[in-house]
Amino acid sequence: MSYVVEHNQVEKTLREKEELFYSMFVQHKAIMLLIEPKTGQIIDANNEAVLFYGYPKTKLTSMKIQEINCLPDEAVEKERNLALKRNKNFFTFEHKLSNNEIRLVEVHSTPISINGQDILFSIIHDITERRQFEERIQDLSRFPDENPNPVLRFSKEGTLLYASKSSAALLREWGRSVGEKAPKEWIENIFNSFQSDAYLEIETSCEDRLLSFILAPIHEKGYVNAYGRDVTEQKQKEKALLESEERFRSVLFSTPDFILLVDIDLKIEFVNRPLPDLKVDDLIGRNIVDFVEEEKQSEIKKILKNVLKTGFDAIYETQYRTASGLTFCYETKAVRRTINKTVVGLVLNTRDITSRKQIEETLRKNQKRYEEAQRIGLVGNWEFYPETAEFWGSEEARRIYGFSMDQEKFTTENVEGCIPERERVHQALIDLIEHNKKYDLIFDILTFDKEIRKTIHSIAEVERDAQGKPVKVTGVISDITKQQITEKALLESEKRHRTYIEHAPLGIFIANDKGEYIDVNPNACKLLGYSRDELLALSIPDISDEEDSIENFKHLKEVGRKSIETGLKKKDGSIINVRLDAVTIPNDQFLGFVTDITERKLSEEKLRQSEEQYRSVVEDSPGMICRFSADGTITFANYEYCKFFGKTLDQLIGANIQETIARQNRESIWSKIKSLTSESPIQVLENENINHAGEIRHLRWTNRALFNKKGHLLNYQSFGEDITERMRTDKLLKVLNKASTTMSTALAHKDIFDAIAKELRKLGISCYIMESDETKQYLYLNFLSYDSAALKTAIKLTGIKPENYSVKIDSVDFIREVIREKKTYFSEKTDQLIGQMLPKAIRKLSPQIEKILHITTSISVPLINEEQVIGIFSMQSGNLTLEDVPAATAFADQLSAAWKKVELVQNLTKAVEGTINTIAATVEVRDPYTAGHQKRVAALAAVIAVELGLARDQVEGIRMAATIHDLGKVRVPAEILSKPGRITDLEYEMIKTHSRIGYDLLKNIDFPWPLAKIVLQHHERINGSGYPQGLKGDEIMLEARILGVADVVEAMASHRPYRPALGIDLALNEITNEQGILFDSDVVNACLKSFKNGFKFPSELTTEDLYIT
Repeated sequence: MSYVVEHNQVEKTLREKEELFYSMFVQHKAIMLLIEPKTGQIIDANNEAVLFYGYPKTKLTSMKIQEINCLPDEAVEKERNLALKRNKNFFTFEHKLSNNEIRLVEVHSTPISINGQDILFSIIHDITERRQFEERIQDLSRFPDENPNPVLRFSKEGTLLYASKSSAALLREWGRSVGEKAPKEWIENIFNSFQSDAYLEIETSCEDRLLSFILAPIHEKGYVNAYGRDVTEQKQKEKALLESEERFRSVLFSTPDFILLVDIDLKIEFVNRPLPDLKVDDLIGRNIVDFVEEEKQSEIKKILKNVLKTGFDAIYETQYRTASGLTFCYETKAVRRTINKTVVGLVLNTRDITSRKQIEETLRKNQKRYEEAQRIGLVGNWEFYPETAEFWGSEEARRIYGFSMDQEKFTTENVEGCIPERERVHQALIDLIEHNKKYDLIFDILTFDKEIRKTIHSIAEVERDAQGKPVKVTGVISDITKQQITEKALLESEKRHRTYIEHAPLGIFIANDKGEYIDVNPNACKLLGYSRDELLALSIPDISDEEDSIENFKHLKEVGRKSIETGLKKKDGSIINVRLDAVTIPNDQFLGFVTDITERKLSEEKLRQSEEQYRSVVEDSPGMICRFSADGTITFANYEYCKFFGKTLDQLIGANIQETIARQNRESIWSKIKSLTSESPIQVLENENINHAGEIRHLRWTNRALFNKKGHLLNYQSFGEDITERMRTDKLLKVLNKASTTMSTALAHKDIFDAIAKELRKLGISCYIMESDETKQYLYLNFLSYDSAALKTAIKLTGIKPENYSVKIDSVDFIREVIREKKTYFSEKTDQLIGQMLPKAIRKLSPQIEKILHITTSISVPLINEEQVIGIFSMQSGNLTLEDVPAATAFADQLSAAWKKVELVQNLTKAVEGTINTIAATVEVRDPYTAGHQKRVAALAAVIAVELGLARDQVEGIRMAATIHDLGKVRVPAEILSKPGRITDLEYEMIKTHSRIGYDLLKNIDFPWPLAKIVLQHHERINGSGYPQGLKGDEIMLEARILGVADVVEAMASHRPYRPALGIDLALNEITNEQGILFDSDVVNACLKSFKNGFKFPSELTTEDLYIT
């Protein structure tokens, strides 16, 4: 661990030293280089080195030290080896800068290790000026009296110790002599020179001359020598040179041209201003060829290299495209640049000629356009020179005459030889030249090349000198051959058109911009009932029934063509409807066409009224109507359609009909619509749509495809009807009908209510039944059906238990109305009804209860039996409507009838049960064991029947049969039935007859159930081993199979005179072992499940007890 810590510490120390070295290397004011000793490659250079050598750092670090050092490469390598071996560390070299200037440098070079590699670390000092000082001092330190320049010697404190003869003028200027102190500023410089052991240069004036002194400290002697020289002329020259440089710089940086210096590698060293979109720094170091269009780069490079090689100047043009996409054109003059007869690069004077190029291009295009215009217009220029009798012709002039395009001048014979009327044309030219007569001729020519006849229009004028002598005739010729042909054709066409106009079935007129008639055709006169002269004396405003007719003409003048429908007054004062089509023609006139549209207007008005009636019907229709094209684009929708989807007509027009169909139904419905044909153009579809409120509504659509006479589809039209409420009412009717069917077979009021509640729950409807007491003063809540969780919440909130709830009829308004007036009551505010039925203390909870039970609407119906109201049936939901009232009322009648029927059945059942119990009592007199046995068997058989899911009526039949199943034992001797010991076979055969005897006793009694048959078969077994008929499997009634299992279980579990009770477990084990053999498997399983659920033989049990939940 200590090793690792120590290693990390060493690494950190090294890293810190490296960072310190690099910081010193980069920021140090001395010139520093890092050099690879074997090859001389410059690895790195600090900022001072970059500034000193004048190269960009990237360029400098790509060079070798021998490229800078003026010694031969072998000598430089030798010196590097000496430094690497530490044999020599101080050197004096001449180094060449980027501008080819030679500087004397002192180099301290020592090897250092970087990353395990030896590198030469060189510190460089420029000693050029110091060496120059030393040389000057050596030159000036000749024997003072021989030196024509002043020489002085001072003590280090500034006392003048010696002055040469040449210094006399200076001493007079100072007012000093040897032995006295020098002037104050000299004393300071003398002291500084001595203290620093450095040469100092100072300047002073003497008799209008400027002297420059070098102070040279002589430490071993303790004094300072001052060597002077007259620099007046030199300073004047330097000043003149500086002023010249300033002028040059001013010109250089103010000239609009780009001045660039490039080296022999064509890399930019200097530029007086940047190119567009670039900075000067972006240019320095870049190759000048990079800024030339790519396709000319090799050509320009070749030109510049040739200037470097030959010294001959070159001028070339290039284009430069900026990063922003602008293109500039430049003209560049390249001149070779030398220093001390050494070629160092080029001077490039680059001028922006973009504007000139644009002007040249514009002139070229204009010239091309001018020539093109002459060609298109068949117009040419010509000139005639009287002195030489020669003609000159433009390109188009030569083309007109058929002359060669390569020849511009022609003889008089050439030109006039093409003119059949040569004498007339020639004479006109002479009259122009000699008498200044107008030259404007039309004549024919035969072209020089093909002798094609053309008609020429020629105009000319003469130019004269100051003395009036004709110098030149300039003229224009145009080929009017086609024009002549056209004019002739126009004359013929005009004649034809006049014929058309005179006989046209339309009214045609020509009018000026004031509407005054200039010409009218016969049909216009006939249409308006005027003669031609009468109509020409009028204007359009005179016969127009519109006040702004003049404005129409002004607008026509602006647009050039106009069509309007207006009314015109006939001569007899009547108004006719006309369509007026007018166009502008030359001379500020209008050509108009008048068509009588009176009959059409009448037809249109009738059609408009018909459409208005149709639109009224469509818009006011309670159904939704829309029209859409073959691709589904909606073109019309009425108010109800827009209302349903919650959109404006503008939003729907242009939308696709498929967007209004639920996504899952979209493809199938659209396919059905597209299947409509001209033979079967109508279909009715039902589908679900979502309305603007987000509700799912059920709609019935009648779609119709409209076709034209050729059977081509025009569009589709749909009529939609919202049948949601109707369907919901239909569903309500269906569930109520189903409930009616179910309750018609019910044997108890609870069965009736359960059947109703089950069906209504499918529609999310809750319900209750309240029955009236015998006094007809109170109602008791005997049956109700609500969501169990919601009901529990409501009970907890109010503290009222439904089974304990009753209400006084006359204390609740809506109940009083239903009971006393026998009316059905519909409410959309169920919370108010709830409030009436709750105690005053908690009535404020009614809105909460309505929300908990989700019952915003309700229908309450009286239950009437034989004109007496026996109670109320009420339905509650969130979507009951007035439309549901008739269905609820009709159902209440069926409910009342079923309710009464159950009461009758129950009364009948009680009577039957009384009869059966009387019969069972007869058995008890003879055999008490049998009587108790029958009651217990009846209980178990009924439970098994319920477990098997049999109907209440069937369960009741099984219970009744079991109660008297051993009735036949009344014919068996009592001593056999109560015999304590084992019975004989004969006695057993006598006992077996009890099934048949019981059947015979019961078969002629009219019971609601097949009791006799059940009693007969209760000892039959599945495998056919039973008695008395030996029936098998399904031949045995289910009721008898149930009774058989219950009989065996009870008999084995109970005490008998001939044996003690065997117990329930043994009895159940017996029926399990004989399952599927003697006993029905389903019945056995139901019996076992009943005992598992806790069944015990009771002393008394009714069917009603079995259904308590």
